[in-house]
Amino acid sequence: MTAGTVAIPAWNSAGVLPPIRPNAPGSSPDRSPYVVDLAVLFDRFTTSPERVAILDGLLRFRADLHGAGITSGFQWLDGSFLEHVEALEGRPPRDMDVVTFLDLPQGLDTAQVTVEPPRDPAHGDMATNAAMVLAKPAG
Repeated sequence: MTAGTVAIPAWNSAGVLPPIRPNAPGSSPDRSPYVVDLAVLFDRFTTSPERVAILDGLLRFRADLHGAGITSGFQWLDGSFLEHVEALEGRPPRDMDVVTFLDLPQGLDTAQVTVEPPRDPAHGDMATNAAMVLAKPAG
């Protein structure tokens, strides 16, 4: 673990990661959102082929961002991937919800970037073409 990161706690009795630690002070890093590096995320959640495939998708997404010149930012992760759905619903997780906060490189034209509802509502609340638009100038 790198400095400033914490271990990801076990799922609670409701099958979710604890949103808070009741006795932790308000500024504690020991509460959600948990600041972790990729190694900690992989160590904690590579427990099935389905989870490995979802994490592979996250790595490919991050590689696409890096290829577009986006190398600074952070991500919030959520969805059934972070729940113990195997025990709760008897199925593997289907996806991971990812919100990316990024610092755009200087000189990138963002005029063509759009954020809108996806064509298929099953694909979430909002969709963006940012990766495709920003990847073109990056080569």
